[in-house]
Formats: sequence, C-alpha cells, structure tokens
Amino acid sequence: MKKALLTSLFSIIFLGLISCKTTNLDALKNNDPIRVSGTLTLVGNVPFQTYALHIPKLNKKVPLIFKTNKLQTTASKKMGKKIKVKGTIRKYTVTLADNSRDIPKLKIIVDSIVK
Repeated sequence: MKKALLTSLFSIIFLGLISCKTTNLDALKNNDPIRVSGTLTLVGNVPFQTYALHIPKLNKKVPLIFKTNKLQTTASKKMGKKIKVKGTIRKYTVTLADNSRDIPKLKIIVDSIVK
C-alpha cells in the first residue's frame, strides 16, 4: 500500500515538473494565439511612446497593439501593474540601414485583458 502511494506521488510530482515549461516567444509562429502576463510599461521617447509588456521570465519587453480604444484606456489605468493579456503574436523583421542583417521583432495584438 505504501509503495503504491509513494509511486503515485512521485509520478504526480514528475508530471507537474514536466508541464511547467517556459514558452519561448521566438518559437511561436505568426498569428499564433497567446496568453501572457507581465508588467505594463511604456517604451520609447515622446512622441514615439508605445505600450509594452515586460515579461520577467524571459527578460523581454514586447510591444502591444490594442484592437480598441477601450482596451487602451483600460490598460492606461493599469500602468506599472501586472496584467494578463490575450491576443495574437505578430512577427516581423527590421533590416538595418546598411542591409547587413535582419533583426527579428514581435508584437502582441491584444484582444482582451484577462482578469
């Protein structure tokens, strides 16, 4: 009885550790649905400021594009706080001025702010 209980306990812990993986945003494809949480920040200088989500696990700031003005107003009230957003990921590349290389970039198109 103890052996069966101990075996089942270890298997549950093992399955829990396997399922706790960090998703790498670069591995996602264009237009993939995503749900991610982080701290809402502003990046850039005036007049080119934009909202971004700082994801501490990945140490990355991902720019956000809101589908509606209502979402942007809701987000502006939560500046500096942790939020969870649901949307789609948009991947694109930026070519340097001397055409020496392409830099992959990504944005999140926000469908909703999850509570």
